[in-house]
Amino acid sequence: MSLKILLALFFLITFIYFIFRPFNSNYAKLLLLVGSFFGAIFSYNTKLIASISGSLGLEKTMDLVVYIFGVLTFLFTIFVLDKFKKIDDTLNKIAKSKTYISKK
Repeated sequence: MSLKILLALFFLITFIYFIFRPFNSNYAKLLLLVGSFFGAIFSYNTKLIASISGSLGLEKTMDLVVYIFGVLTFLFTIFVLDKFKKIDDTLNKIAKSKTYISKK
């Protein structure tokens, strides 16, 4: 098997896995589904990514891949920061309730 087919199978298997895996956040699930879907399409059909990048005015197909990766990384970072904020708020509520109980 060629590398193209192996990569496409890998992304297809991860896509199917993320469909059935339970997530707490729909944003995380959507981000992983979109990333694995585009990974499968772009790894198997390189002419498609070349035509998409050409229609967007990019000379190299690698530029499009880097831009997509940058956007997905930005969204992932926002998701992780939001998750940390929720954890921090929960810990603050627990600490406040502990302090209130100990003052009684």
